[in-house]
Amino acid sequence: MDSRKILDVALFIERHSKNDTSERYERYPPLKKCISLSNDLWISPIDEDIADEIIKACTPHGYNFAPPILLNSTLYAFGRENPPNDDTWDSDERLQHCIRLSRLVHPTKIAFEFSARLKFDSDNKIVKIIPGHTQGFGAHAHISATERNWLTEDEAIDLRKVIKAFDTTEIKNDDLLRAFWYYEYACRLYELDIRSVLVVTSLESILNTSKTNQFVNSVQELVREIEEGEILKSDAEKIYEVRSKLVHGNRIDQNFDQWNKIYQQAEDILRKTLKYSLLNPSFVQLISEKKNLEKWKRKKKV
Repeated sequence: MDSRKILDVALFIERHSKNDTSERYERYPPLKKCISLSNDLWISPIDEDIADEIIKACTPHGYNFAPPILLNSTLYAFGRENPPNDDTWDSDERLQHCIRLSRLVHPTKIAFEFSARLKFDSDNKIVKIIPGHTQGFGAHAHISATERNWLTEDEAIDLRKVIKAFDTTEIKNDDLLRAFWYYEYACRLYELDIRSVLVVTSLESILNTSKTNQFVNSVQELVREIEEGEILKSDAEKIYEVRSKLVHGNRIDQNFDQWNKIYQQAEDILRKTLKYSLLNPSFVQLISEKKNLEKWKRKKKV
């Protein structure tokens, strides 16, 4: 880790038994080297002793009581070089934006529970650790898929492209900006019913739809554009059906596994759409014109 006088970090900790995830680690190896994401951001494995000190500093203590440090696996950390020189972690939210954008590449439970500002002396030794947003909303994040909860090296490189697009593309579309926030808000919530409503509402805001047929047709066209694939009409209808039942206070007919599968499909479409919109500014312009992708559809046929 390339340390400087002041460094903002956020640890990514995977709480697990190593025996439970060894096979998945082999299939999806976490990154093992520092990867630069921009001129001031990086993602990297972090020294275990430094990670332990950060965890201790971010863990609430009682009176004459220091809670035991849980046995965790700190896979890596997000870092920001040369942040604003004060005593507030990530005061301009540069690192937080980086973490939010990482969810577009692959959703993980990275959040701010173990975030901190590190201050170093002239010998590059840590002299102060200032906790970040370690409590309250944003301290935790959740995912619906269980197979993998970390970024690979290839995904970190992909994130670099997304951050570059974010830094160079000024998104002025209010609906799209709201969709970004809806998705981040959904990722911070545990309850699947609220997350389902937020994710579909985010898609609706992008597509400018208010009826089932509009939503189904627009989602099908959207998936063709961002994935060059297809979504069954029945699947798109299920996504909207779940949203409609929830906002009207009705119960979901499907069992949890079926519901979670529907939710994952909707979230996958949303995050890929948000990523696509960053990497393709012309697509954002078409969204701004509120044509439910019809103009985009005609343009592709020409």
